[in-house]
Amino acid sequence: MPTNAATTPLADLGFVDLPQSELLAVQRLMTPVRVRAGRNLTNECETGREFMISAIHRLHSVDHGPAD
Repeated sequence: MPTNAATTPLADLGFVDLPQSELLAVQRLMTPVRVRAGRNLTNECETGREFMISAIHRLHSVDHGPAD
């Protein structure tokens, strides 16, 4: 795995392959926040604003009854 995470594609980071104990260790280093879609998280050239985005999609099943 490359050591320069700034230029590493997310697919190469391998979070999916981490055991549960290591995922929990990574989780303890982060502060979760809820952000509305479209909100700016930082401005270009603004120092001291580093973040990681982990999108969680919740799928809901809705039964609308029989199709017409």
